[in-house]
Amino acid sequence: MNKSVFQLSILAVAGLMVGCTPKSVESSQVLLTSEAGAKCDAGQKVTFVKTKAASEEAVVVDLTDERQTIDGFGGSLTESSAYVLACITPEQRKQVLHELFGEEGANFSLVRTQIGASDFSVEGLYSLAEKEEDFALESFTLDRDKEGFPQDKYPAVKDSSYDLFYMMKEVWNIKQSQSDKTYRILASPWTAPAWMKDNNTYYERDYSLPEPIHRGGKLRTDCYEVYANYLTRYFEEYRKEGIEFWAMTPENEPMGNDGGWESMELSGEDEANLIGKYLGPALEKAGFGDVKILGFDQNTFESDAYTSAIYGNEDSK
Repeated sequence: MNKSVFQLSILAVAGLMVGCTPKSVESSQVLLTSEAGAKCDAGQKVTFVKTKAASEEAVVVDLTDERQTIDGFGGSLTESSAYVLACITPEQRKQVLHELFGEEGANFSLVRTQIGASDFSVEGLYSLAEKEEDFALESFTLDRDKEGFPQDKYPAVKDSSYDLFYMMKEVWNIKQSQSDKTYRILASPWTAPAWMKDNNTYYERDYSLPEPIHRGGKLRTDCYEVYANYLTRYFEEYRKEGIEFWAMTPENEPMGNDGGWESMELSGEDEANLIGKYLGPALEKAGFGDVKILGFDQNTFESDAYTSAIYGNEDSK
């Protein structure tokens, strides 16, 4: 099959795979989406045949061998996606979100969202607690998630009041209004507030290397507790709005990303220390003990040393 074509077969072949009576079965439907422009077009049906002898190409399904479970399928709710939805009418937006999250649509059950700015922000360079050395988090606010996009600055916008917070609410209400309420939100920070980091900025160009890269800086040793409280406060403020979270990661791409956007480096040992001594206890104390903490949120599989540092730490277990 051409690599530009995605073929989806809706099959009734379980009998073939586990050794039931039928010797062949035809797919009930084949849908094609291609680079040439096909969008779920009907394709030629495929016949699956049971052979007498197994080969290297045989597919064998052992229904008794349970391994990983799937928590859900979905996408991301970010400031940039809120901006895109703000550029269409509220009626069109409602239709799009129902097609994605409603029972009559894709019924996505899992999303990821950002805590503070990310590379999926419209302008970025912000946190939810901007006051310098604010260890009491008196400046913490969700206002940045609510401020919208003024039309004098963003002329394409049709609903200037719309933003990430309202998208979060709208999707939450869609899921809660239907019989299938399965919905899991994963929240991730790209960085701590700049003042909590050793470089006091969201990211910077590091010219100390032969080939300069972008660095996000590291969490200050005296800011582990306030950073844990910062993340916990995020869940508290959204709970006040009726929104609950399924899981979180302490840091997006903790090994760095060399990107010109918000980031923060956090080693496996540092993340274990953060989780075990500060973040876990803070979440538990605030009533979020059921929120899962997922480690090593990185776009690479080179995670053995990192995950060993976390799971080998008694405090972070």
